[in-house]
Amino acid sequence: MREGLLSGAVDDADIALPGMDLPGVTWRLGERAVHLDPSNRSVRLAGGDQVSAEAVVLAVGARPRRLPVEAPGGDRMPALRTADDTARLRRRLTPDAPVLVVGAGLIGTETSGVLRRAGHPVVLVDSAATPMAPLVGPTVAEWILRRHRAAGVDVRTGTTVQSLDRRSDTSLSVTLSDAAQLTAAVVLPALGVSPDTDWLADSGVLGDAPTGAVAVDGQQRVLGRPGLYAAGDAAAVPGPDGRPVRVEHWGAALAQGRAAARAVLADLGTGGPEGPLPAVELPSYSTYVHDTKLTILGWPQSATQDVALLGTPGDDRFAIALHDRHERLVGAVGVGGARAVNRIKDLLQRRASVDELAALRAATR
Repeated sequence: MREGLLSGAVDDADIALPGMDLPGVTWRLGERAVHLDPSNRSVRLAGGDQVSAEAVVLAVGARPRRLPVEAPGGDRMPALRTADDTARLRRRLTPDAPVLVVGAGLIGTETSGVLRRAGHPVVLVDSAATPMAPLVGPTVAEWILRRHRAAGVDVRTGTTVQSLDRRSDTSLSVTLSDAAQLTAAVVLPALGVSPDTDWLADSGVLGDAPTGAVAVDGQQRVLGRPGLYAAGDAAAVPGPDGRPVRVEHWGAALAQGRAAARAVLADLGTGGPEGPLPAVELPSYSTYVHDTKLTILGWPQSATQDVALLGTPGDDRFAIALHDRHERLVGAVGVGGARAVNRIKDLLQRRASVDELAALRAATR
């Protein structure tokens, strides 16, 4: 959505949420939840109203992380989270305006690609030596850096923004931690998000999950809180080793929302699936790196090493599998195609060994 809005390929009408007029659904738009009482499953709104239910699904999303420096730029340093954010950025970007993107993760990578295709000079800064490695493994992360540079992105790794100052022409002068000086019409923070759960701090539902997240079981039920469920950026689901982990991507949010709905229906006995609920859905999502599609399966952030699955990074299409320190498969990434990684979904789901993967590859050659 963000990429389509920024490029102009879609508009607000194209991304409108379907089903807004479904019967039996009451929308309380523009009202913020301020308190949750887990004991009676009630939510208090900022206006004072109390809403109670047999089931409460916490799909509260997240808020973008900000640059930890003083921001004199006003709308020269916009967030990039909502449709309105993207519209403001498009209005601000004059032809050929130089842009500094801070953070080379999923958002920073996709945004850099859109901006370069539109003809903007782009500097991409990240504090890590090899950005994206925790999400895709070192082999694909190195390939992404090469793709950025081949597309004309000025990539600066191992450095951060130290200060920002407004120039007389209203552009921004930027000093990096390595003392490099840059000038940008717009500075875009792309530093990921934090769960929007401050209002849940006194509810007891945050527990020991990653900072600010709500820990859930494999069916999105909040641990130890009957009738409560969570999905999306604010939820921490069981990772391959059982420890809670957040997956920051809309594809994961959709899958978790479906799982939460199935669990609610089953728990309320109102038309849920007969028999056991389906197995936990393997995280699966995609992104684009300068028009090349990446398909990401599983939990690459739990990996310690990657192994070749198809081709090499010099090919138009290649794929890698990722395993943990016990040589159990935890993830896979397909570059330029998804067929190779989709073939090992079953192995990933049951955390098969690297030896089993090797045997499968040998048998299918």
